[in-house]
Amino acid sequence: DPAGLLGANYSSLARLSGIDGEEELTRWLVDMLERIMDSIRTYRRYPQGVLLNAALAYIGENLSGEISRDEAARVACMSPSHFSRVVRERFGMTFTRLVAQMRIDRARELLKTSEMSLAAIAHECGFPDQSYFTKVFRRIAGCTPSEYRQRERSGLR
Repeated sequence: DPAGLLGANYSSLARLSGIDGEEELTRWLVDMLERIMDSIRTYRRYPQGVLLNAALAYIGENLSGEISRDEAARVACMSPSHFSRVVRERFGMTFTRLVAQMRIDRARELLKTSEMSLAAIAHECGFPDQSYFTKVFRRIAGCTPSEYRQRERSGLR
């Protein structure tokens, strides 16, 4: 907050313009530095949306591998339990469900746009095998990956 940092009505800048000597300038600079440090300590947190976006970007970049809640929370600069709470509040689902949803969204895109095999898509999206991929896909998408691909290619939705 500039008004809080510089003083009400920017009185600190007015004080700066009236400084005549080095000693007075030193006192002004020390005072300003202390205000800045206090401000950093008070407002060092980013809005949760920014922190969540960092975690989502991390998850998206690492969909093909293992993604732990603790690591995603670290990227978002939150404790794991707080991160879980924020994810549930923001997205209405658990962290595990969010990762599965992101993996299935990626799989849908690959099913529509590529000729990759189902096994290759499963691997690319972080599923240990095609069987588990199909099970999760059906639970989230309401159909199997093969049915989804066929429906998308035929133009039926």
